[in-house]
Formats: sequence, C-alpha cells, structure tokens
Amino acid sequence: MDQSPSPPPRAGEWPSEFDEVVYTGHLGDIDPRSVCAASVVGHYRRLGRSEGRICSAIGARGDLIGLIEPGASILEIGPCLWPAFDKARHAVKYVDVLTTEDLRRMAAAQEGGAPAQVPEIDYVWAGGSLAELIPETFDAIYSSHNIEHQTCLISHLQDCAKLLNKGGAMFLVVPDKRYCFDHFRPESTLADILAAWMEPSDRHRALRVVQQSFFTTHNDVLRHWAGDHGDNPFEALGSREFGRAVAGLKHLYENEGYIDVHAWQFTPDSFRAAVDSLHAMELSPLGVARVYPTIYGTTEFLAILTRD
Repeated sequence: MDQSPSPPPRAGEWPSEFDEVVYTGHLGDIDPRSVCAASVVGHYRRLGRSEGRICSAIGARGDLIGLIEPGASILEIGPCLWPAFDKARHAVKYVDVLTTEDLRRMAAAQEGGAPAQVPEIDYVWAGGSLAELIPETFDAIYSSHNIEHQTCLISHLQDCAKLLNKGGAMFLVVPDKRYCFDHFRPESTLADILAAWMEPSDRHRALRVVQQSFFTTHNDVLRHWAGDHGDNPFEALGSREFGRAVAGLKHLYENEGYIDVHAWQFTPDSFRAAVDSLHAMELSPLGVARVYPTIYGTTEFLAILTRD
C-alpha cells in the first residue's frame, strides 16, 4: 500500500470565500426569504460583511488549520507558547525568535503558564533570511499573528515562497486592524511596503515604534465591534503616549535583538490588494488564493497564499 503523504489541497478544493447556503443559514433573526428576494450577495455586501456574519465554511482559525492534510510537512512560524500543530501528530518544524528555554521561562512567569507544553524550537531566527536559516522545504507554512511583525513584508514573502514545495501553500491568521489595538493606526499602503523593501533592515524603523506608542488603543474585541474604540489619539496625545514613545525608541536603539512591534496594519481588503499588487509586480512569488473575512467577535481574518 502506498504510504506517501497526501498533497495539500489545491486552490480549487478550498472552500469559497462566500457561500450563499452558508450565509443564509447564519442569518439569525433575519428572515432568509426576504434576503433571497433582494439577492443574497447584495445583502452581504450591504450589511452582512460589516456585521461580521458567517459567510463561508472557513470562519475560525481551526477551520483553516483543518485544510492542511495530516500527512503534509509543515513549518509553523512563531508558535510561541501555543503551537497549532504538535509533533506527535504532524510532520511539523517550528521557527521562532525565541529559544525553547526562553519560551519556557516566559511560560513559567505567566499565571497559569505551562512550560512543559512549550514546543522544542527547531530554528531560532535572529535576523537575516529565513530561507537561508532553514535548509528544508515544506508542503505548508502556517503563520498566526506573525506577518504583521515582519520588518520587510516583501523579503518575508520571498523567503516563505522558497520554503514551500511545489504546490504548497502559506496559511495565515492576520489581525484585522479595525478590531484590535491597531484600530487608530493607518492601513499599510503599497508605498509603505515598497519603502521598507528598498531600505532593508532586520530592525523595525523608528516610525513604527512611535506609531505603536502614540496610536495603540484597547484590545477588547467586543467593544471594537460595538463601535467603542477608546479615546482618539489624534485628538488628545498626552504624557503617557510620549513616555511610551521614548521608552520604545530607547529599547530600539539599545537592543540588537527582536522587539515586539506591529509594522503592518491590514483589513481583509487591503491585505488582498497589497499581496496581489506585489505578485503582479513580480516582487512576491506568492499571490492570494483565498482571503476569508473577519467574523463578528474576532480580531482576525484568514488567508491562503500560493506561488501561482
């Protein structure tokens, strides 16, 4: 019997981003008959999307993880204390900015932390090219809340493409800036992405540190969905924001290692536009196969990128 691993699903096999049957089945208090009469797609565009209604078989990150075949070889980027895959059931390797020992110390310092559950990190990234650090390729790359931390988005996508086997895919969980502490920060533009690529560095630019210090707001997802985003920093900057900016810049210039900064802010639409533009410009081998929208009560959207 052939025991070779099953290949990862191809784009045509992944659930669509919008499914009329799924959408009408999750309308809750709305009469589906009235929606059908007015066009299901039109209703979603007018109301459903902004309300975060379920519109696809892929909504939560568990659904995305389920698209990766059990026999596929996987690179999980930045598992931190909570890996999505375990080596007992998956052919997975981990890359992180922290060593196993660092992560276990972090877990021990947290209330309810579980150092024993921290995975053995296979590759520790300390700057430079991921593709040069990791001497193997994979059927799938899984990255949850990591892409927004990259100093250069283009270099990161190029590296990930090199780490994928033919027919492989990159599975992403990305924070939606509208529903997290990045709410007041401007969406990243193609110009921002190109500028970072033209001025390569393994360190975050001072601008990113200052922006995070000045414009960070609360991270209560339900408050954001309710339209309560906290005090608008554009209307009132105070000593707290200036103090955080000074501390952040001091940390940036006194430390050569990784600092925790969100360099990129996206919505599902702006992420799709950015990646598709980079692919069309031949700056990234990876293009969008799917972008699943943000669902009510969550802070994240899901995406699948492929080489072609």
